[in-house]
Order: sequence, then structure tokens, then C-alpha cells
Amino acid sequence: MKNKQVINPLKAQLWLIGLMFFFSQACAYSLRYNLVKASRTIDGDTIKLNNLGKVRYLCINTPEIHHSQKPPEPYGEQAWIKNIQLLVSEWVVLEFDLSRRDRYGRLLALVYSSSGLVNAQLLKNGYATLMVIPPNQSCQACFIPLEKNARDQHLGIWK
Repeated sequence: MKNKQVINPLKAQLWLIGLMFFFSQACAYSLRYNLVKASRTIDGDTIKLNNLGKVRYLCINTPEIHHSQKPPEPYGEQAWIKNIQLLVSEWVVLEFDLSRRDRYGRLLALVYSSSGLVNAQLLKNGYATLMVIPPNQSCQACFIPLEKNARDQHLGIWK
């Protein structure tokens, strides 16, 4: 009887690890990574790097805060602040999809910090909407449920 109590939590942990591995493989994006130093958070979905210019987050869009003749969009400043909070360290890992730059010359990437995948965190917490622009579509399947959950829970911009 005592052995059964020890085995059940062990089985549960092994099952959970296997499940996490399965989902990480199902949502694998690419194998192109760069470790870089972020110098500034521009808005909710864009950062500036020390030597590589600007990085626009893949698969999401946050409300704008830098309009030349318009006030910031609703929740734009909250998205920007959340982005700053998620980039707790200056070092980030960039993961690229098929197209590395947009028409404005910005790098397009999934951005990982010590708090996890920043793109997904912004979407999950309702600070961003899903925005998939071909050919960069590898994150779409994993990001759709994140946006749906934020919308269903009335988080952030979905209030």
C-alpha cells in the first residue's frame, strides 16, 4: 500500500513531463535562434537591440502608443508596461520563422526572456491580438487558444 502512494505521484510527474514534451514538439517553431541584448522597449510588441535594430514580435499585435497626430490607443500603454515587465533581463533569445524582416526592415521574431515566450505572455494576458502574416505562420496553431482564452476571460483589451 505504501509503495502505491509513492508510485502514483511518480507516474503523474512522468506523465506531465511527457505531456509537456509532446506540446513543445507540437508547437515547435523553428531552429534559428540568436541570443541578443535588448536596449529599449519601444511599445507593446517592439523592442530595440543594441546592434541589430528593432525587433517586431511575431504573430501578435498590440495597441499603438506612438502616433504622430493621435493619442495612444486604448490599452497601448498597459501593453507597453507589461512588455517591460516581461523583459526582466536585458538578454533575450530571438527565434525566427521563414521571413526574418518586415517591409520596414525590422527583425521579426518570437522573443524569449527569463519570464518565457514574451509574445505568448502578451497574448495570453489580453494585451495583444493574434496577427499572423504569411509566410510566418508557424506559431498560429499554438497562439489561437491563447487569444481565445484571454477573450473568454475578458482580460486586457477584451474587457
